[in-house]
Amino acid sequence: MGNNPFRMPLLSTLLALSLSSGFKPGYVMGRATTADGQPLAGVQVRVYGTTDAGRNADYSTRTGADGRYSIRLASGNYSVRDAIYPLNYGGRAYRLPLYLVGENNDDFDSTQGGVYNFVLKNSGLIDASKSRDDENAYFGGFVEIEARDAVDGRLTNTMPEASFVVTLTPAGKLMDGKTGRVIRASKPFTTRRKDRIIANVPLGNY
Repeated sequence: MGNNPFRMPLLSTLLALSLSSGFKPGYVMGRATTADGQPLAGVQVRVYGTTDAGRNADYSTRTGADGRYSIRLASGNYSVRDAIYPLNYGGRAYRLPLYLVGENNDDFDSTQGGVYNFVLKNSGLIDASKSRDDENAYFGGFVEIEARDAVDGRLTNTMPEASFVVTLTPAGKLMDGKTGRVIRASKPFTTRRKDRIIANVPLGNY
């Protein structure tokens, strides 16, 4: 085979692209941060896939103090299953899923490498494919309101033709350490579930 005068420049270009984009062949890596860009340590990142030998493979690691993680992979195709941030809040332990930046979790070939970054969100849609009518489609929690009979405490189906206002006042910092805001929601008295739900409430004590 003769010498190819374009071979070395091409390899140099590919190497430069790989370094600039953060991809490292044989690895999946990335960073986990708060919404304002501060690093999150201790985030558990899980990766699943199939090796070239046809075997199922799973990997797990945690982010360091700088919020970064790196996993060396056997040759195969993979995707990131999730990134979970464990924290204690109000004397209880929680595990919060993080938002995948770019929302692209297609399988990747380990020979090319993968870069996946995550952000801790306290509210907002989990991803753009979720329905806004689903209270479970948000990083925030939800409040469900029930109407009960004043005498026997049972759920009632008899509703007045009126509306009511619910006020949620944060009791201290939110789960992400930020200062929350007062939430006011006006709701009609109906038996329809969607009218009894206040969705996407930033996680915290109220």
